[in-house]
Amino acid sequence: MAAVKVKKIERLEHSLETQFPKEELDALVEQEYQRLSKTQSIKGYRKGKVPMSAIKQHYGAGVKQQMMEQLMQRYFITALEEKDLHAASPAHYELTNLDDKGVVKFNARFEVYPTVKLPKISKLAITKNACDLDDAATERMVLKLREQQASWEKVDRVAQNGDRVLMDYVGKLNDEPFEGGTADGAHLTLGAKQFIDGFEDGLVGIKTGESRSLNLTFPKEYHAEKLAGQAVVFDVTVHAVEEQKLPEADAEFVKKLGLASGEMSDLVKELETTMVRESTKAIQGKAKQAVFDALSDQCEFDLPHAMIDREIASLQDDMRKRFEQQGMKPNQLPELPREHFEDQANKRVKLGLIMAELIRQNDIKPEQSHIDKKIDEIAAQYQDGDQVKQWYHSHPEEMEKLKSVVVEDIAIDWVLEQAKVTEEKVDYESLMQQS
Repeated sequence: MAAVKVKKIERLEHSLETQFPKEELDALVEQEYQRLSKTQSIKGYRKGKVPMSAIKQHYGAGVKQQMMEQLMQRYFITALEEKDLHAASPAHYELTNLDDKGVVKFNARFEVYPTVKLPKISKLAITKNACDLDDAATERMVLKLREQQASWEKVDRVAQNGDRVLMDYVGKLNDEPFEGGTADGAHLTLGAKQFIDGFEDGLVGIKTGESRSLNLTFPKEYHAEKLAGQAVVFDVTVHAVEEQKLPEADAEFVKKLGLASGEMSDLVKELETTMVRESTKAIQGKAKQAVFDALSDQCEFDLPHAMIDREIASLQDDMRKRFEQQGMKPNQLPELPREHFEDQANKRVKLGLIMAELIRQNDIKPEQSHIDKKIDEIAAQYQDGDQVKQWYHSHPEEMEKLKSVVVEDIAIDWVLEQAKVTEEKVDYESLMQQS
């Protein structure tokens, strides 16, 4: 192996200089000429009968460049192995000497992976949720289902929290209506916190046919900059006050939810199964994020520009696909500036490198039982679970993606076993709202 010189340029960028024999390049070029003469056709000659002089004249420069790139790539990889370097980006090659001494020298610029120093896992402090699903939680879920099936009836009394009002309103800023602040025939449930603070409270006690002017202030962090922190007036007229009427928790109600038996006990059993599955998933998801945050906070290292660029391109592509799935045509897609994705890309790349190092250092590998369990969990969410299982087993690429997820899950569990974990009890509703 020829002498290899490596120089650090800045951060993770390195320069590597090496060489290969010119005769090796000449041999590869000649070999490619021979192949082309047997497989290519040029106007005026039959396929396989093209003279070598015509092949060289037609393909010469391109063949030499192609073979040069192949050799530079081959010797670059060999040099990396010799120097125990791991490239995080494709190399940019530059010929430095093509002389008469029979060697081709070249320079390769590239980024290496950073050294990731993991924190002592046993010192990580992580909060993990715990959720006790008691009868009261199930009863609240039944009530929520009843509310979703509720009807509304007009009442001849003043409005109170929980009522729905039918109203017209005009929002004014400096005595002028502002964009998006006017509506006719709008419904609003008082206490639902759908409007800015003070709007719903200001309508408690109102009755049908009454009008009120509400003096309010938009939040300082409001999404519409022109309204953020501004004092406004809403002129509201209520045309009807409606009271919610819940359906009885009887057989008819249960059947409407898809249970043919009409038995409340069957509904409760199904709800409990669903709530256990959803709460377990939510707890695992939040614990995972807590581990990610704890590790990321304790690790600082440079990130390869090339990895950031690839991640930004991936995020942009995902966003384009989502827009297209919503019916947008390519010429309708908005611009997706890279700076909008840089923060997320940095976090993803950093976390990916941390997890890769954690998995490598601890030799974390999945057993087949772990993969089968994950497939079972996914299949349980579908009516035809067996078909889901067959789909995974017939799609090797998707199975590989699933294995990556399983490895990460095992790594998260390992961290949680080693770290200082504090349990924080939350009720089901709070847990699901935070997820």
